[in-house]
Amino acid sequence: MAPDWVYHAANVLDSVSDYLANRIEVSGSSSQDSDQSGGHLALAGNGIIWAQHELDLRFRDAMSRQEGSVEQSLAVDYSMPFLGNQVELEVEDGQYRNVLHASGQQVDTHGGYHFFQVTATRPIGSFAGIEWHEVLRHSGRTESVYEDSRWVRDSSYQLSSFGLQCSNNRRLPGGFHASTRLVAEGGLEYQSTEEAVGLSADRSRYHRFELAASLRRQWVGWNLGLQGRYQFAPDTLPDAERIEVAGASILSGFNGQSVAAPEGGWARLSAASPVYPLPFASRFHSSLSLSVMRGWAPVDLVGDDAFASVSAGEVSLNIRSHDFHANMTVGRLIDSQRPDVAIPTTPDVSLSVSLGI
Repeated sequence: MAPDWVYHAANVLDSVSDYLANRIEVSGSSSQDSDQSGGHLALAGNGIIWAQHELDLRFRDAMSRQEGSVEQSLAVDYSMPFLGNQVELEVEDGQYRNVLHASGQQVDTHGGYHFFQVTATRPIGSFAGIEWHEVLRHSGRTESVYEDSRWVRDSSYQLSSFGLQCSNNRRLPGGFHASTRLVAEGGLEYQSTEEAVGLSADRSRYHRFELAASLRRQWVGWNLGLQGRYQFAPDTLPDAERIEVAGASILSGFNGQSVAAPEGGWARLSAASPVYPLPFASRFHSSLSLSVMRGWAPVDLVGDDAFASVSAGEVSLNIRSHDFHANMTVGRLIDSQRPDVAIPTTPDVSLSVSLGI
């Protein structure tokens, strides 16, 4: 017969396991297409010690065959309420390696970076159903670059900003749900670079205005949606604040190409089918998603900044069960009026599998 302390230890272990099981989630995924492959492992915790405290750990690696690059990163994200603010701290460390071809020679380039960001969001009131928030943010990044084990440069970048954000969500006649968000932001950018020839530094101010909106409705079991974003800003806007109007963050099919600009926007129309059980596998359920998008941004044509657009379409098949998710996506660039975005000869095909642990 086992001693009493064994049963007591087993009960404590079961209690701890039940406590953590409701507050910690571990997930992982891997994806691969014609050019890129990668995966990530994440641990998310909510209220492990204190209520409304959230912790997120993420490990990611990626590889591109076309560019001969490899990248790995580890990030920690922690958020909590503090004196009426919602404070979020993000820290990330990463290393990368790629191969450059210049003047008929192959150069091995590698380096590492450190990134941090602190964001404080505070509600300041509501009026006529519109919620108002003020957002204070400071971020920094340092990076070292080497070519064939030879030091090339060290760079430092900092960005501080303050903004006002107003948002509204409401139900419209006909079963429509609408949401809008307007952001007005200004800030200060500082960057410096140290190379063998010396040190250079630059400091500048910026401002931007962003409008985002969405419209959703369910029709015959399908979820229909229309989303869009548009940004107004001068040409001197920092790269980190530019809006992406074409690229994988919006829709697949661009074959690694992307366009970010100070001013521009995009609109996306999407439709998601009802969920159906798979034949002969009732534990698994499938759904189909269809999306098309169009993005606009100015392009310099002989000194005249005219707007040029790109269009893309995507079809996605999803299969789910408990703690399992598989997705196959086919995306293609349909049309491009921009000289910096070429239409690929083949579509982008990706397959990802996520498994909860």
